[in-house]
Amino acid sequence: MSNSSPNRLLYDFYDERLWLTRFMPIDDAIHTVDEHLANTISSLEGVSFAGIEQFIQRKTQAGEELLDELERLVLRKIHALDILDSMPLDLVNQFFEQQEEAGKTFSARFKRSTHKRLQALAQKIAEDESAEDAHDRDFELTQLFNLRTMSQQLRRFVKETLLPMVEATLAEHKPVPPTWLIRACFQQVATDIGIIERAITQRSWQFTPDGKKRMGPQAQALLIADKLAMMALHPAQAMLPLPEYILPITYFAQQTHIHRTPYRDDLLLIGLSYDHISLKINEDAEQGNYRELASRYKNEALPTFELMVIPHEVGHYVYQHGRLPHGESIAQICAQIFAEHPFFAWREEIFADLYSCLVAGPLAVLGLQALIASSRNDTICANDGVHPDGKIRPFILSAILHQLHEQFPDRYPFPEVAHQLAENWQINLHTQGIDLEVEQPSMEPIQQLIALLAETVQLSSDTHSLYQLPWCSTPHDALQAYDEEMANFIQHVFAAKEFPHHRLITLNGQVAQANLPANLFWLLWGWGDDGPIGIGDHTLSSVQVEDLYSGDERKLQTLATQLGVTRDNLKAFTTSVPKTEAQNAMRTGQTISMNRNGQITGR
Repeated sequence: MSNSSPNRLLYDFYDERLWLTRFMPIDDAIHTVDEHLANTISSLEGVSFAGIEQFIQRKTQAGEELLDELERLVLRKIHALDILDSMPLDLVNQFFEQQEEAGKTFSARFKRSTHKRLQALAQKIAEDESAEDAHDRDFELTQLFNLRTMSQQLRRFVKETLLPMVEATLAEHKPVPPTWLIRACFQQVATDIGIIERAITQRSWQFTPDGKKRMGPQAQALLIADKLAMMALHPAQAMLPLPEYILPITYFAQQTHIHRTPYRDDLLLIGLSYDHISLKINEDAEQGNYRELASRYKNEALPTFELMVIPHEVGHYVYQHGRLPHGESIAQICAQIFAEHPFFAWREEIFADLYSCLVAGPLAVLGLQALIASSRNDTICANDGVHPDGKIRPFILSAILHQLHEQFPDRYPFPEVAHQLAENWQINLHTQGIDLEVEQPSMEPIQQLIALLAETVQLSSDTHSLYQLPWCSTPHDALQAYDEEMANFIQHVFAAKEFPHHRLITLNGQVAQANLPANLFWLLWGWGDDGPIGIGDHTLSSVQVEDLYSGDERKLQTLATQLGVTRDNLKAFTTSVPKTEAQNAMRTGQTISMNRNGQITGR
């Protein structure tokens, strides 16, 4: 091995061509999303070429905008299906024969399914009318088109914002730019495309064995989850800075979480765990692989605990974006109120828990108890510095329910229920071999928060019954009675309810450049996931956090070079964000971002 360093790399892994050309396949991926969207819309029962045309015309008359290319794509797909559906059965048979003569093979099951579908067309008009009564078709279509707008917003953000930032990073940091940051950005783009694609395909309808279409269990569950999220968001709309209603879109993922993006702040993306789908939704379970199990629990009211975590996720959004009438942000208020309190490090999670209790009452407490109870014992007892200890968190939720009753006894008549919930959790801990005496900390900060929120949160809401708070108003004698309350949210009747304030989002003219961070590092820190019991990603390693707070100027300069930021920016960051908070944010994916002026904009 030579002792002298080479003058140039034999292969330059930092060549800008290797990184800038990665942008081109993003368009291909988003085009594939368009095809998935067209396929999903064409799968909806009762949707026809004329029906989609009427939907587009109706939305246009309402001042809402659909993209021309999307209209053409969807209409072309629907029109082709309409033509297929109108083909006589003998022509379809002739088509099969011609293809088989040419060497193409079709399974008997596929041909039988095709024939049954065509034979069912004679009853199509009547079935379409009944389907319209059973499902909120306008809501479904609008959400699908909203997902398309989301994908186009991502495409525009990548081209107009991310690409110039990457080009600047490659040009400013030579010979070794922070390519790990660039790769992390591509990974986040890929994650977002995957979320949008899943959210679309999960809304597809399915063919039954007799050739008819039915709304799949995932599609129905997401329709319900979208509407629950709208119900949870409605009380806080007055606190949010945007003039129009914030819209939620849910999707199934490995874990329940909220997903943040830097290019769309009027959409709330909520991932839900797959395992919450109830047999009351999946009615075909009696005909499938779990007939005995479905029969055994046929008449049970199966609670949907994951759905009851939705208000908590919405609470995170309100914490990060909400403001009180006098202008202070929710985050600022919470920092002031909890400044000298043991809950200070947990303030965002405490706020989200409070908001969920405000919205869903005892259902929120049961939902969190169920989620924490299914965690490992070491997780329940762990303290990550961001989420309250799992073993004591349900006691905090019960105390919040007590405080709501103290201030609003008519609306939150749950003092006995709160006591039962605390007792239930104590017994649960004992069952798991965890015994502890809980010392009740001062609830004064939570009392203050409730009083402040009562001035802004629409506790009385509007006259629409869907938006009355809390979601359950009856204090039951037994906690099991709340299973039926939760199960009521997954009925077809609820899925069919028309929701006011639902709208079609349009493509923003430009991503708001003034609100974006100055470089890739700060952009990434606020782009990711948060969950109710700990989920996230990070943009700093633990070693880098140690270097950041070491006070060593040489390490600070090296880290600044690695991150593509200035040393002054990093010093400003360490002044504004305590080391423990940075460590927690690094570990759990919490948002800490800095704007172009080097100011910390939130956590």
